[in-house]
Amino acid sequence: MVSGAPLHVLATAADVSERQEPPTLTLRNAWALAIVAHLFWGYLGPGAKVLLDVWPPWTLNAVRLGIATVALMFIYGRDETVYGLKALLVDKHLMILGVVGVGITFQLYFVSLLTIEATAAAVLIFLAPFLTAVLARLFIGEPIGLHLVVAATATFIGAWLALFGATWEGLRIVSPAVRLGLLINLGSVFLWSVYTTHLRVISPRYPTGRLTIATFTAATALYVVNALIVEWGEVSSSAVLSPVPLLHLVLYIAVPSIGAYLLYTRSITRIGAGPITILLGLELLATAILAHFLLGERFPPARVFGLFLAAVSVAWFVWMQTRVAEEATAEPVG
Repeated sequence: MVSGAPLHVLATAADVSERQEPPTLTLRNAWALAIVAHLFWGYLGPGAKVLLDVWPPWTLNAVRLGIATVALMFIYGRDETVYGLKALLVDKHLMILGVVGVGITFQLYFVSLLTIEATAAAVLIFLAPFLTAVLARLFIGEPIGLHLVVAATATFIGAWLALFGATWEGLRIVSPAVRLGLLINLGSVFLWSVYTTHLRVISPRYPTGRLTIATFTAATALYVVNALIVEWGEVSSSAVLSPVPLLHLVLYIAVPSIGAYLLYTRSITRIGAGPITILLGLELLATAILAHFLLGERFPPARVFGLFLAAVSVAWFVWMQTRVAEEATAEPVG
């Protein structure tokens, strides 16, 4: 979820973008990597819904994040891995970030996908930047502007149209199971917003690799323990190892869990935290397209307009919020 996207980099955009990238990465190539990263994240919801047909949620999270964590340990190297694990043992904030911010957040997200559409889950995630901005203002004093009201209103209207179409009936026209799924997803969005706010305080203490290893490890431990306790014996080996689910599992680990993360962290160092936000809509577009072809989700005109309005509004808000933050921290001239 950078700003509103699931599993968007554990380091804050500001933390990553301050680092210098070797000059071999041109601006054009950086934009290409960023575009691919956002398209990759579009597979997060549709891919999870496909996998949840054969995997229970705790076990699925344990497998996909466990493998991703081990892969990232190899990528970051022995030293970063050891430092990250040591930091996890001595810093309770890292444990909380991992267990609650990553672990419980994405467990709620996966559970919500059992009853709601992938596109609906993706739209609701776009509410996270507004909650994060409010929490950051209340607890760490980050500035916000009137653009929050405008963008939040437009995003809410877009989300309503995307979820329910052009009707005032709203929640009345959906089943109790869908209503519960929407509520669970909103809980995930709220926890992600709290996590993102807390991360802004913690992330300056640690390099990106150590922070990632520590929080991913804590979340993986949570998933493994609960999978063994709650879902032992529920996994059918013949089902999960059949060709289609196995292919989706490999893609799910390689594409949104590892590939998008690495591409984004590399591209943002060259592009910057502000300009890259204009790509947020690509993630929602990719989610809708994949949901249509993989899951048969339908998009009448009202839903299409709602998705467009939500994507544009949240991208504009994140862009403006970045500018407000930069102006607030800029040193006065003279």
